[in-house]
Amino acid sequence: MMALMRVTFLEGVRSRILYGIFLFALFVVFLSIVFANFFMQDLGKVAFDFNISAITLAGLLISASLSVNLIAKDLDKKTIYFVLSRPISRMQYIFGKYLGLLAVFLFAYLVLTLVSGLALVLLKNLHANYFDSFSWLAYLQAVYFDFIKIMVLNAIIVLFGVITTSSFVNLLFTVSIYIMGQSISDVINFLSLERGQDAVTPAIKGVIAGVKYLVPNFEAFDFKVISAHGQLIGWGDFFLFTGYGVVYALLVLCLAALIFQRRELL
Repeated sequence: MMALMRVTFLEGVRSRILYGIFLFALFVVFLSIVFANFFMQDLGKVAFDFNISAITLAGLLISASLSVNLIAKDLDKKTIYFVLSRPISRMQYIFGKYLGLLAVFLFAYLVLTLVSGLALVLLKNLHANYFDSFSWLAYLQAVYFDFIKIMVLNAIIVLFGVITTSSFVNLLFTVSIYIMGQSISDVINFLSLERGQDAVTPAIKGVIAGVKYLVPNFEAFDFKVISAHGQLIGWGDFFLFTGYGVVYALLVLCLAALIFQRRELL
């Protein structure tokens, strides 16, 4: 499994798509230096949000370009038969590919965090008065939980990858899950506050409850706002949100492995 993880990682870092996304993210980080100067009153917070958003966008683009083809590529090129002919189970194949993909994201996030950090250092030196509430620990906190979010998202991509051989269908399902995970809290608040509990039918309540517990709450990993104000969450919340992401990803991967074991490879 470790060999499969290493091969997946090497394939990922050698991908031209990854370098293209890197260049795009670096361009967005550069824009943060330029456009942040138009918001002098909130320059520190705007620069912070701009750089974290650039990292998030890069993570989503990598997921859409590399992750959705993770298993479909092996099936199309028939290399999966060569891999499974070795002493490796289908569960080890799923986890090996996922861990290799996760290593690619870890590498990408480290590079992007370093580059965006340098951009923030430059802005902080030029406009120190607007970075009074800035905290490097809060900055790393936002990046860390964004990585946890991407970790969960890619577990879902792996699950859809064993269900369908179409990369487009995989991407479509993943985007749908991501949108629902980002907006489920807002929908619940809107229905409960704006329309009132009596205006929601039992059927709608049942659907919302099902979506709430089945779809990951991606919004829970968004700490840009509080981190931009230099605020840190407590250790209890830190381990709670981390555990939620790790457990959810493990459950999804186990489900993917179970489906993959029962699937007939053509």
